[in-house]
Amino acid sequence: MSIQCQVCHKNHNTLLHLDTQIHETEVVSGVNSVNCLAKQQCNNILLPTVKVRIKSENGKFIIACGLLDSGSQSSFITRRIIKKLNLKTFDNLTVMGISENITRIQKSVNLNIESCVYNYMINVNCAVVDKITTNFPQFEFDTGSINIPNNIVLSDTSFNKPGNIDVLLGANVFFQILLRGTIKLGTNNLVLQNTLFGFVASGSIPINLINHNLCSNFLVVSLHSLTHLENLVSRFWETEKVPEVFPEFPTEREACETLYQNSVQVVNNRFQVRLPLKQGLNDLNLGDSFSVAYKKFENLEKRFKVNPNLFCQYKSFINEYVSLGHAKIVNIDDYDLNSGSVYFMAHHPVIREDKKTTKLRVVFDGSMKTKSNKSINDLMYNGAIVQKELFDILILFRSYKYVILTDIKQTYRMILIHPDHRPLQNILWHENSNSSIQCLQLQTVTYGLKSSPFLATRCLVDLAHAEESNFPLASRALLNNKYVNDILSGGDTIEEVNQLKAELINVLKLRSFELHKSHNYVNYTYN
Repeated sequence: MSIQCQVCHKNHNTLLHLDTQIHETEVVSGVNSVNCLAKQQCNNILLPTVKVRIKSENGKFIIACGLLDSGSQSSFITRRIIKKLNLKTFDNLTVMGISENITRIQKSVNLNIESCVYNYMINVNCAVVDKITTNFPQFEFDTGSINIPNNIVLSDTSFNKPGNIDVLLGANVFFQILLRGTIKLGTNNLVLQNTLFGFVASGSIPINLINHNLCSNFLVVSLHSLTHLENLVSRFWETEKVPEVFPEFPTEREACETLYQNSVQVVNNRFQVRLPLKQGLNDLNLGDSFSVAYKKFENLEKRFKVNPNLFCQYKSFINEYVSLGHAKIVNIDDYDLNSGSVYFMAHHPVIREDKKTTKLRVVFDGSMKTKSNKSINDLMYNGAIVQKELFDILILFRSYKYVILTDIKQTYRMILIHPDHRPLQNILWHENSNSSIQCLQLQTVTYGLKSSPFLATRCLVDLAHAEESNFPLASRALLNNKYVNDILSGGDTIEEVNQLKAELINVLKLRSFELHKSHNYVNYTYN
C-alpha cells in the first residue's frame, strides 16, 4: 500500500516530509528536531543474537555472530565468512521470499554450526550473500541497570554493542534450539530466552538505556550526506532487507517434476529414473552412514537370535530380492566411504499377519541420520501427489455395475534407479553371524525413500498418457481408479470389464509390470 505525503503528495509519510527550502546553513539550527527523531529511532527492537562456532575446511573453528529470525524460512551466511572457512558451495538452491523484488543468489552451503555453550551441533543449509544486515544492534546501549542474573550464561556477551552479523538462522533452526526458561528483566521490556546456544536477549530497548549522543551524531551526519530524510529511511530499509534467492523452481513440486522429466527413460522395457536430489552428487557430503547402519544391523541380528522364525522369513525376502535382480552384491572396498555420495540404509521388518501373500516386508530407512546428522531423505525433493484422492476413487468405484479389483505386483521394484544414483541405496547383510558382512546395492525404487511414491505413480501416469490411444480403458483406469498400486475400476457390462482387464494386463506388460490378486465380475447395485 502506497502512503502519500499530505504536503507534497510524494510517496512518503507526512511525518517524514522535509521542506525543500531549508538551506545547508540551516541544518545546525534543526539539530533539536533531529534529536527528537533520533530518540524515536533509538527506541529499537532488539533481535536475539548468538555466538556460534563453524568448522573450516582445515578443521579449525571460527566464531561468528548470528541473528535468530523466526520469521525467515531460509538461513543465510555472508560470503566473507565462507572465504575464511574455505568451504565448498553448491548451486540450485530454491528459497521462496516475501518481497516482489528478487535478488539472484547463486550459491548455498551446508554448515555444521556448533554452540559455544553446550555440546550441540546442527546442520544448516545457508544461502551465501554479500551482506545480511547492517551492524547490529544499530546503537550501543547500557546494560548496567538491566540486572542480568549471575548464573545466566549468555550466548552473545556483547549483545548491546554494534557488530557484524555473518549468519542468519531461520525458523527451521530457531524452533529446534529453544529450551525451557524465559526471564523477564524487571520492569524493562527486555527478556532472556534459554536456547541450546545459551541465553539470548530480545525485546524493546528502553529509551533511557540508549546513548542519545551516538544517535544524534549518526543522524546529523546522515542528514548532511543525504538530501532528504526519506532517502535515509529508504536506504535503511534497503540495507535491512534480507536478499531473496532467485528461485530456479517456484516450488519443490515443480523441481521434482522437472528432474523427473529430464531423467526418465526406458531401459529393457522398464522405466529408469534418477532420485530427485536437491543438489549434485558431488555436493551431497552425507558423511559416515556405514558405521551407523552397521550398528543398527547388529541390533537386528539380536532380534534374529531371539526369533529364528523372523530370521527365516527375512532371509527369504532378501534372497528373493537378490535373485530377481532388485539388489546385487557389491564390494564395499569399491566405495570411497569418505566421498559423501555413498549412503548405507538401516532396514527392519514390517509384519502383517493379515496378509494372504507377503506377511513380511523389509523396509529400508532413508531417514537414518549419518554421523553428520544428514539422511538421504533430507537431500531429496518429495514430489507432488499425482493420483486421485481416495475419496474420489471410492465415489467413482460406486458408479460401476460390475467392478474389477486388482493390484500391481511389486510396483516400486519394477522401476530401475539410474546406475549413478545406486550408490545411495546400500544395505548391510549376511546370512549368518559366522559369514562376512555383505553390501547389497538396491537397483530399483526403494521402500523408505520419500520420493518413491512420487516416482512410482509418476511412471504409471506417463505410461497411461503414452498408451491412451491404444488402451483407452486401461489408461483411464490408471489415471482415475488407481490408489498407490491398487486398482478399483469397472464398467457397466461384463464385456467392458473383460476388455478393461485385457487392456490393463497388456499395457502394464509394456513396462514389465504385472497384475495379481484380481477379482472381477462382481455385480454391485446401490439403491
